[in-house]
Amino acid sequence: TRHMLGCRILGQTLTESFTALLIPTYFLFMLVTLFGTLLFALEYDPYAERDGPRVLDIPTAWYLILVTMATVGYGDFSPQTAGGRILMGLVMISGLTVMAMPLAIVG
Repeated sequence: TRHMLGCRILGQTLTESFTALLIPTYFLFMLVTLFGTLLFALEYDPYAERDGPRVLDIPTAWYLILVTMATVGYGDFSPQTAGGRILMGLVMISGLTVMAMPLAIVG
């Protein structure tokens, strides 16, 4: 059918671009690790429960960074410190940059 042709073309394009897509994927994982660890260092405060949701562990920080970089932003967290707000601004900008790279490679 006509939709299968589009799927085959997409599959062939991704197969041919696989090695080129490894670099942006590597950058994504490195940035999530770096920014997530920095966010945990800036926002972790076990005694500030009354101020709203805080980052309680590093995997949660990684999740929040990935959600922000993918421009999804569920709204379940907002940074409470000035350093956290600055960091999340940098995460938003770098997320747009990293997510736009694969589009240029595949396209």
